[in-house]
Amino acid sequence: MKDRTPAERPLTGVDVVVTLAAMALTLTGHRPLVDATVVGGLGVIAPLALGRSRWWTAAAVGTAVAFAMPAGRPAVSLLTPAGVAAILAVVRALRPVRTPVGLDDAVRTLAAGWAVVAVGALAASVAGRELFDIGEPIVRLTAVHFLYAGVGALTVARRLRAETDRPTPGSAPARPTVVSGTANVAVVATALAPPVVAVGFVLGAAAAQIGGAVLMTAGVWASALALLASTNRTPRPGRTLRLVAGLTPWVPMVLAVAWAIAQHVVGSPALSVADMGRWHGLANGVGFVLLGLLATGPVVDGGSERAPGMTGVDRAAEVTA
Repeated sequence: MKDRTPAERPLTGVDVVVTLAAMALTLTGHRPLVDATVVGGLGVIAPLALGRSRWWTAAAVGTAVAFAMPAGRPAVSLLTPAGVAAILAVVRALRPVRTPVGLDDAVRTLAAGWAVVAVGALAASVAGRELFDIGEPIVRLTAVHFLYAGVGALTVARRLRAETDRPTPGSAPARPTVVSGTANVAVVATALAPPVVAVGFVLGAAAAQIGGAVLMTAGVWASALALLASTNRTPRPGRTLRLVAGLTPWVPMVLAVAWAIAQHVVGSPALSVADMGRWHGLANGVGFVLLGLLATGPVVDGGSERAPGMTGVDRAAEVTA
């Protein structure tokens, strides 16, 4: 097997252990679930989606330490590895772009760009600054959503769409009305939703905030349908990963829409921000985004070509064999 660049190598046990240790460091803070989710997004979700770099592991550690410090410039300086990792991800995404630019290239670059946005929101948060007169915990949750929805969920959708363009030799043909169609909807909706939601928050516009939540829900549900529709042509353990990832987001995304509506409609039922973190964020972050990335691997994007249906777990087994 040919040597691979650092961006093409799978996450190592050291990367995962260091990230878990950094996440544990955040559990004594004021927002343990949110902070641990951010650190996990930098140390696991981003490299699984955008390509491994030791900068992502350093970003996880630096961010965990920054969360433990008083807000200010010293804390912001510890986010330097996160900024470097995000910028390198954009550079790597732009490097293989062909002319004319295809949708896959554009979406890959957009996902890397959302990582830069996430780091920017994170910098404002640890500096103790508001963004457009919006304070905490929304500023830090902006980083969470751009990491998990903007980077992670968008990459899952892009990979599912790419699978429909690369049928597995000898496998049953994908059903265009289910797999191809839903994957295309997933890419478009998931790509457009984050900036629409952001505009809703900044302007206080109900149509944008609620519409963006509905758009993201449509994108995530479309990816979930594509995952479920592809299970019959996926070997184990990828079949189980796709099944769980495909079943996870249905109720949690309804909670997101309900929360958006409640910000503008008095008396509309919705969970608190803390409860949303547990029942919406944690469920989607682990059950859909993390498992979806593993299910649609390779372990990192940009590695050697694989047959559609080969998961990150399958690829890891092939690499270590």
